[in-house]
Amino acid sequence: MDAYLIAIKNNNITDEECEEFLNDYLKILKYKKLLVIWQIYYETINQLKNFGKNASSKFLTSEMNLKKYALANVYICNSLNAFYMFEQYCEHNFTCFKEEIKQRIYDNNFSYRLIYNLRTYSTHCEIPISKIKKYIKYNDFSEINLEFLVSKNEFCEAKGLQPKVQKEVSEIIREDDIQILNYFKEVELILLKVITDIILHDKIRIINVYEKASKYIFGKPYKAASYFCRKGITNLCVIPNLKFFYYSLMEVLLENEYCNQYIDETRENIEKLCVKIKNIMNFC
Repeated sequence: MDAYLIAIKNNNITDEECEEFLNDYLKILKYKKLLVIWQIYYETINQLKNFGKNASSKFLTSEMNLKKYALANVYICNSLNAFYMFEQYCEHNFTCFKEEIKQRIYDNNFSYRLIYNLRTYSTHCEIPISKIKKYIKYNDFSEINLEFLVSKNEFCEAKGLQPKVQKEVSEIIREDDIQILNYFKEVELILLKVITDIILHDKIRIINVYEKASKYIFGKPYKAASYFCRKGITNLCVIPNLKFFYYSLMEVLLENEYCNQYIDETRENIEKLCVKIKNIMNFC
């Protein structure tokens, strides 16, 4: 019978210890959701890139029309919303992000500042994409793609944005329009770095959750079973969530070749964390 469904008193386990484990377990769910949100952002950027590739040939034979223009802005707005969802989720759920990571990331990355303000611009000021144009890479007609452009003048003159960032845009970007896709892709890697910083900051808590889970969930029946039952929690949800987090951690931070270039400096620490989890849980 499920250990969570059997209540056998064990004086070595207190309700306080159960509560501590429960709180730490719920934190694991937040890390899991953070990985999911990053994947949402990643997928929205892929949609935007694929739209540029798939629509490019049609742009050679037809003029811009309302549907194409609207679709480009749909994908841009989806990416901006995913970025904002990631930023706000970190802000409200991870103290280390709010107190340490956010300001460092913001101060050191022009791309992050630009996308952060572009989200405000698209919400309160203007449609983000002012025009779309095709380009041919290296004079190879098989490499036709689309550029998604934000009007630099409209962005820099818009009200409600951060004047310092508007000044940066006017000084750094020499063209009349902002080619926005590359900045989205840079932010994709910046957000991945945020995840690694948060995970490694809290790695001791994470390891403790798995160590306790290996005893509480897979060990002998114990008093805490009744405590978790009262909380409406069984291993029908706990075990899959712990597995999901582990495999997501592997997929996003170790097996995603596109992102490895940005996390080489922390890759070894992430690998050690995953190995530790695997050895503790023995479910892989």
